[in-house]
Amino acid sequence: MSYRNVISRRYRMLLPPLISARAVLMALFVLLSATDPSICTGEDTVGGREEVVLSLRKSVELMLSNNLDLKVERYNPYLMEKEVIKEKAVFDPLARFSLQDSKMVVSPTTLLNGVLRNESYEQEKIDYEASLSAKLMTGGLGEIKFTTNKYETNSIFQYDSPTYFSNLVFSLNQPLLRNFGVNLNKSRIIISRNNVEISQTRLGDATTQMITNLQQIYWNLYLAQQVLAVKKDSLQLARDLMERNKSLVELGTLPSIEILRAEAGVASREEAVIVAENAAIDLEDLLKENLNLPLQDQVIVLSDKPVLKEFHQRDVKDYLDIARENRADYQEAQMQIENITIAHKVAKNAMLPLFDIQASYGINATKGHYDTSVKGLDAGGDYSWLVGFVMEIPLGNRWAKNNYQQSKVELEKAETVLKSLERKIELEIKEALRGITSNQKRISVTRESRRLSQKNLEAEEERMELGMSTSMDVLAVQAERSAAQTRESKAMVDYITSLDHLDRVLGTLLETYQVEVKEHAAVPPTVREVRAWR
Repeated sequence: MSYRNVISRRYRMLLPPLISARAVLMALFVLLSATDPSICTGEDTVGGREEVVLSLRKSVELMLSNNLDLKVERYNPYLMEKEVIKEKAVFDPLARFSLQDSKMVVSPTTLLNGVLRNESYEQEKIDYEASLSAKLMTGGLGEIKFTTNKYETNSIFQYDSPTYFSNLVFSLNQPLLRNFGVNLNKSRIIISRNNVEISQTRLGDATTQMITNLQQIYWNLYLAQQVLAVKKDSLQLARDLMERNKSLVELGTLPSIEILRAEAGVASREEAVIVAENAAIDLEDLLKENLNLPLQDQVIVLSDKPVLKEFHQRDVKDYLDIARENRADYQEAQMQIENITIAHKVAKNAMLPLFDIQASYGINATKGHYDTSVKGLDAGGDYSWLVGFVMEIPLGNRWAKNNYQQSKVELEKAETVLKSLERKIELEIKEALRGITSNQKRISVTRESRRLSQKNLEAEEERMELGMSTSMDVLAVQAERSAAQTRESKAMVDYITSLDHLDRVLGTLLETYQVEVKEHAAVPPTVREVRAWR
């Protein structure tokens, strides 16, 4: 029982005013404590500022909706998808059209011109060409070409003038060694697709980092506010002690030095309140900055409190499998290996000699009119064909060999990086699990320490009533109780942050907060959203 409740009868006449005032304050405190903070939308009693009640989930939602760095990051997947389209465009068909008209008039120099001596030799050509070509997935080049040539002259040796020569040709140039293969020719498309996935994982990782940072700020602010409340309570205890000492000094039952000691304790704790209040305000401003909202003139009230959640630990191997599946850096490392593996195969193919086969087949017709020349294009008429090959053997081939060796080393390096990352993840998982276990134990220990310190304070106050203790002793025990309360609050906050840390190590933080990062955006990022569902 504290000295505030157990008072000797001869001093009881001095205390009714103090007791009445304290009863009013306690009633007011109980009334305010009973108010639901989640619906508090009025004005704060200090400075008349409005209160904004924020849960951690709501804070995450606001941050993801307003963070400019995250909005910038969202552009990258969209831009990378455009690179995929560029690589696919290599295989788009190409249509080509051309028309040329030329005429030549010369004076004859020989009878072979086929004109009389006093006449000029005239010749006119009109060439029309239309073709459709495309690069094939196998690395070859296919083409369909239609041409018509009009030839007109005044030479007597020309049977028909004008004469139309029409030709339809199918041609193919196909590599069989270097540049051959569907996967080889699709390599740049596959790498671009992987880069889209990498940009998506980086967006998710950036989102995770921001949520992690916000979690730390939120719980640090909560802890700072708890510390401030403890400091204020400690200050009030010191003030109560000072008022009690003044009353007893006036009655002559206590030396005046006890007033000085109590005043020194009050001054020290007033300073502690100022420091704690400044720390809480700094963290509140930091939270407002991360939310990127105009809340400068409003007071933030945190609605979430640390709760001792039940935690069932699993094997490290199970956690490692979860991390491999969900961690952004691990997924990116895997896709980087895939990209380097593809580049390594391309480099290996580049060392082969060039051996391309060429084949073409055409049908043609020569007539005196354009219509008949086109209609004359049939398989039973005139035709042409070509079969051949082209072979190139680079002597030395140092560039290709060096590129191959370099890609091989890069692949080995990427695989080593992945193994190192796996070990790092395993260590982080073990560290996170140890932190959770340690903080669970700290909560039990600090809770008991706070309970015992409260009993110790009550006992010390009774001893002071009996004249067996001094103000300094009581102030010291009060400080011990305040420290125990702070340690308990910090243990609770550390336990919650250790659970959040495990989520981050496993890569499941976005899943925990049900944050969805859309994949393969088909619209500009200004339309897309990263949503946090309640």
